[in-house]
Amino acid sequence: MMSVTAKSADSPILFLEGHAMLVPYIEFDLSLDGRPLAMDHLYLGPTANINISMHSLGMFLEQNGIVPPRGIEYCQIPFRQR
Repeated sequence: MMSVTAKSADSPILFLEGHAMLVPYIEFDLSLDGRPLAMDHLYLGPTANINISMHSLGMFLEQNGIVPPRGIEYCQIPFRQR
């Protein structure tokens, strides 16, 4: 199955090197009119390393001035190792 998405000048499709393939992604701003987005609660996962991922997400949010009042939780969805 192949999915095709229209590419726009506002959000070009970029690529990261994955284990066995290229991983497409788009960059987007986490601010609204120059202010950090108000995020009440975040879920993380699934991921192979919960502690490292949780710490990285916390640092990222802090760097962008985002403090979810209800915190960050792991999603409890099992990580499927490939």
